[in-house]
Amino acid sequence: MNTRGVAQRINGVLTVAAGLWLALVGGPADASGILVDTQSGRATGMASAVTADAPDPSAVLFNPAEIVREEHPNSLAVQVGDTLLIPTNVFRSPSGEETRGVTPVVPPFTGYATYNLDGKLAFGLGVVNLYGLKIRWPDDWAGQELIREAELTTYFINPEVAYRFGRIKVGAGVQVVRGTVRLRRAIRFPDTTGQIELAGGAWGVGGNAGINVELIDDLLQVGATYRSRVKLNFNEGTAHFSGVPAEFAGSEPGQLRDQTAKTSITLPDWVTLGLSLRPLKALHVNFDAQYFTWQAFPALRINFEDPTLNQVEPKRWHHTWNFHLGAEYGLSRMFTVRAGAMWDNTPNPDDTLGPDIPDSDRVNLAAGLGFHLEGFTVDAAYQYVIFLEHTSTLPTFPGSYEGHVHIVGLSVGYRHAF
Repeated sequence: MNTRGVAQRINGVLTVAAGLWLALVGGPADASGILVDTQSGRATGMASAVTADAPDPSAVLFNPAEIVREEHPNSLAVQVGDTLLIPTNVFRSPSGEETRGVTPVVPPFTGYATYNLDGKLAFGLGVVNLYGLKIRWPDDWAGQELIREAELTTYFINPEVAYRFGRIKVGAGVQVVRGTVRLRRAIRFPDTTGQIELAGGAWGVGGNAGINVELIDDLLQVGATYRSRVKLNFNEGTAHFSGVPAEFAGSEPGQLRDQTAKTSITLPDWVTLGLSLRPLKALHVNFDAQYFTWQAFPALRINFEDPTLNQVEPKRWHHTWNFHLGAEYGLSRMFTVRAGAMWDNTPNPDDTLGPDIPDSDRVNLAAGLGFHLEGFTVDAAYQYVIFLEHTSTLPTFPGSYEGHVHIVGLSVGYRHAF
């Protein structure tokens, strides 16, 4: 086996790593691709159907127009929370052999604050782990040359301002994004197996906006929100090789050595449209439809420090819609119960589906409970996410993927009136 041949076998590694970033709004979390929209206890319990009805500080994420609360002038509200995602992934080869992913627990943290001046003008700030992926397969499994472990974390810092014009509320903000990625993958040599580990980080900036309109007093509200595309430039990514036999290591072109790599990814825009109906005083029924512009990314380009490894890989992702239905009912002044369901379409076509992002169409079922006492709120929720079987026709690694995720969320909030 020649050195260049081995290098050509591993030059797709950074493509896989950057592919994680290409999926940033759309791997197995709980909403489209690796978007984690379970960012508050209330929203999680309603399958995130809250675009037209977001009365707590998590409106910073779900609809910035809703941070204006005319019923709470001159008040400060804060909310913190955490969500545990416990996934199970299963790969089934064409011969029927099954491999289960090693299950990690992924806890995305959330924090929000809003300040209402007079019931018309409000300011908000959110810090959320909006996109994330953590998947691990056994080190000795059949697909180890494609992926052993992948981890993606993003942090969004989102300051906002909103204003109310009678029945109409509008809001807008800036989103500052920090993302990090880490990937491990095996490299086979004639007599041994080595490994490559990739890591990188990038910053990006974008914007978001929202509107809410009360069409019929205490009965019908509509809302819409938009998050812009964000460009992430990975200019200082690193590739670290280990377990490489001496005859394959070196500084000549095509030989394996620690080096840098660059890529640039633009995260797509997404739009959510929402409706909230209040048929009874204590009952809210909400519906959301969400659109992601995945078709904006036909290919991915990777530039290595060693230019002999540079690569362009077609992606062929397509746009997606997902749909959310949620409801909450006030049992009393202190307790509220919630439920919801969601249908989510994967953006990943069959011929590019792999074990790094084993995505599929999915169904989310949700339930939640809220507790309110004076200015304090506690919201707990659970979701069960079913990943439907998705068969890959990837020429190098065909097979099918399925799985599920248990999601447990908890938020604690407090509102103080001045």
